[in-house]
Amino acid sequence: ALHRLAKDDEALAELERAIEMNKTALDTARASDQVSLLRYQIVDSYVWQANIHRERRDYDKVYQVLAAAVDFDPSRKELLAQEHLASASRYAQSGQTERAIEEYRKAIAAAPDAWQYSYKLGEYLLRSTERWAEALEAFRNAWDKGYQRGIARHGIALALHRLGKDDQALAELERAIEMNRAALDTARASDQAALLRYQIADDYFWHSRIVRSAKTHRQHLHHDSTYRAFAAALQHNPSNNELRGKILGLGHFAFGDGDYDLAINLYRLAFHDPVTGAPRHDLREELLLAWGIAPEVMLELVENRRRLGRIAPEYTHTLLVVCYHGIVVERVGGGRMRVPTRVTEAQKRDVEAKLRWLTQVVESMSDGRFSLSIVKWSDARPDSGQALESPGGYLGDSRILVETINEFDTVMRVWPMSNTVRAWVDVGYLDLRPSRSTSTRRAVLNIGPDHPHGIWLHEFFHILEELAGISPAHGYFPEERRHFPGWTGREEMDYYRWHFRTTLSGVGWKNLNFRLKHPLQ
Repeated sequence: ALHRLAKDDEALAELERAIEMNKTALDTARASDQVSLLRYQIVDSYVWQANIHRERRDYDKVYQVLAAAVDFDPSRKELLAQEHLASASRYAQSGQTERAIEEYRKAIAAAPDAWQYSYKLGEYLLRSTERWAEALEAFRNAWDKGYQRGIARHGIALALHRLGKDDQALAELERAIEMNRAALDTARASDQAALLRYQIADDYFWHSRIVRSAKTHRQHLHHDSTYRAFAAALQHNPSNNELRGKILGLGHFAFGDGDYDLAINLYRLAFHDPVTGAPRHDLREELLLAWGIAPEVMLELVENRRRLGRIAPEYTHTLLVVCYHGIVVERVGGGRMRVPTRVTEAQKRDVEAKLRWLTQVVESMSDGRFSLSIVKWSDARPDSGQALESPGGYLGDSRILVETINEFDTVMRVWPMSNTVRAWVDVGYLDLRPSRSTSTRRAVLNIGPDHPHGIWLHEFFHILEELAGISPAHGYFPEERRHFPGWTGREEMDYYRWHFRTTLSGVGWKNLNFRLKHPLQ
């Protein structure tokens, strides 16, 4: 009552008094039910003290009273573990990674036999850090402590994948699929069955993604099985747009690999009702917003690329890919920030996959007359004092630039964290000094591996705008479309296709280059 009246100091004093009185009564209690009741009341008083201290954000006091509760009744150790888990979540949300990990480990120490805390630590390490060996250990500990389910093997698989152990990861995913299918056979509750179907589909998603992006001797699980797993999960949860996004993403992987039939099936599944087969027009705007790609246009592109078959492009636009490590970026609102990270091998594979997809898109839009290819990969580790503004900023090893300058049209700078750097394009003269006292005109495309596919196409099209003299940029915006009276479409992808059919083909595919027009003499 005193707590409800906001008289918390008095409430805490009364709770302390209640604890003392109940402990005294416990010393003389004989009946087992009376002993149990008194022990419950003592712990409950500690819990209420912790609640009051938590409302005051006095977390040291929270831990102090909960530790006293656990010391009194060791069977209630989950109280302290749950508090550390809540604290870990707070630190994680505020971006304090090390403090979050420390609290997860304290939760594990408080309840060492409980699997939940090891699993939560593994999830966090996998999602928010590059400490994948520790994530693997945490998932395996959760399994050893009793969480012997498919989702635990799934976590182990993703940690192995991040560590570059793809054959082991694929084996774990196959094990997860087997376990989840067995659990589905005995599931009784509809929500449990729906969750298992989602997990099975997610297992297939990662299996297919790893096989497509990794150098591994393993083959895809059967395409029909992958498709059926997604369809079953979507049928039982048709409003799950996270699942639709994964289906769409796997469709992009398939399109990039030239697996056109599977890509078409996955695109249709992502955009259509799994039962009736009718388009889900209610989802169109949300998917368009998330991916920057109109569903029906994407289907037309993959169908057209399938029709073209083997092609002989008139020109192939070439890329020098520079991966940044330990970069310094400008903070929003001013100031500089070092991002202590690197472009990982897994991220490089994602970049390769998105470039394969982008290549298929431009080949389809150009009816096979224009394509893309990578000339070389390189790494860059800029010093903290180096400016990164392009095109005059730091572009990595100048020797590599000089050696390959006449081989590439565009420098693609890959940033390790998409959420710290926006994607953008600049065109200008690259300063090749001190290797040579001369400059050469090229494009510089800045992008991250996590930027959506639509952004990759959007930024690359800015390069084509520069080469073809298309102005103003973003001509699909309502205020700009008057400059392009021949375009009658509604959306960005329509706008790109129109320019491929008209402006770009009119300029000539062989003229969409920098290296031939501006060679280093």
